Amino acid sequence: MADNNKGVTEVGFKRPNYSEVRGDMDNRAKELFGDDVNTSDKGVLGILNGLFGWFFAKLWEVAENVYNSAFVSKADGVSLDRLGNNIGITRQSEQYAYVTLTITGDSGTEVPAGFLVQTESGILFETTYDVAIGTGGTVDVEASADQPGISGNVGSGMLTVITTPITGVTSVTNGNPALNGRNYETDEDFRARYDQSLAQGGASTLEALRASVLDLPGVQTVLIEENDTMTELNGVPPKSFATFVFGGTDSAIAQTIYDTKPAGIRAFGEIETVIADSMGGAHIIGFDRPETVEVYVDVTLVTNEFFPADGYAKVETNIVKYIGGTDADGNGYLGLGLGDDVILTRIVAAAHQVDGIEDVVVKLGTTPAPTGTSNIAISSRQVAKTDALKVTVS
Repeated sequence: MADNNKGVTEVGFKRPNYSEVRGDMDNRAKELFGDDVNTSDKGVLGILNGLFGWFFAKLWEVAENVYNSAFVSKADGVSLDRLGNNIGITRQSEQYAYVTLTITGDSGTEVPAGFLVQTESGILFETTYDVAIGTGGTVDVEASADQPGISGNVGSGMLTVITTPITGVTSVTNGNPALNGRNYETDEDFRARYDQSLAQGGASTLEALRASVLDLPGVQTVLIEENDTMTELNGVPPKSFATFVFGGTDSAIAQTIYDTKPAGIRAFGEIETVIADSMGGAHIIGFDRPETVEVYVDVTLVTNEFFPADGYAKVETNIVKYIGGTDADGNGYLGLGLGDDVILTRIVAAAHQVDGIEDVVVKLGTTPAPTGTSNIAISSRQVAKTDALKVTVS
């Protein structure tokens, strides 16, 4: 007799595989035509059962996918996007990194929009508007990455190669890192942000505010500290809250805080933006950026014959990916978030992702030539960062 405990059950969806479908079909044939009916693979009925059973098994797979599409933990692709739409969030698309370039040259030299510069590894940026070099011999101009994604989050001083030479321009550099380059949001990351955004329905609560800021492009982590007392607490004034945001743009963050914050409660922070309301009133909205803790890593490897020729470089990049920062090729990685400690054993694990490593000795610190052998504690208002120059692998 066929097992009817399939499909939607009280414990979820149970999908039979091909062999189970084929078995049910063979059993049903014997019920109808007798136990002696030939259902072997060489018999006519067996051949038909095998052929149709394969298609029926595929239909069961479709049914299971339809069932799973209703659940965030199981849905993927467009089905997951539609679940996000139900609570007002959308998957984050690719985003181009932006940076401020400092161009040096002869006073009065005109530099048109589209002026190209790149890193030594070939990551291209182009200026977004026309400028002219000032009397001081320099001019600052905004530039965007040629390609979207985190590869555009290059570090300070990495954009030094002039791709389209202009007479009168002698050099170019970026004093600060490029920011806000972002890859297309994966299903896994979208699910995590979906869970964090569930609080968004609670208007004028700090959880709703945090969820709204988290939903902004480029924002990785958010911390909100509230002071509901009548005295200053941890640097936060009475009856106010402080928001610490890693990633995103100042203007978008300030506007979102204003749109979501409780009425009459001060949004405190060193970065202040004036927001105008619909009645012409002006409101000062403040927030803060986390303190960056520069992390230095010294790694000593014991290797064998399977260690690749570029193994040291791969280990270095893996460590930068874990902590967050810029690798030797100028690629930027988000890495750890706000308040995440730097865990020594995870650095060891990052190194072991490369073949041919038998042992790893790690020294950690926040100054050059580190000697520490324990984790680096990062406070809730800090974020750890490193780069290829701060990671030594030997």
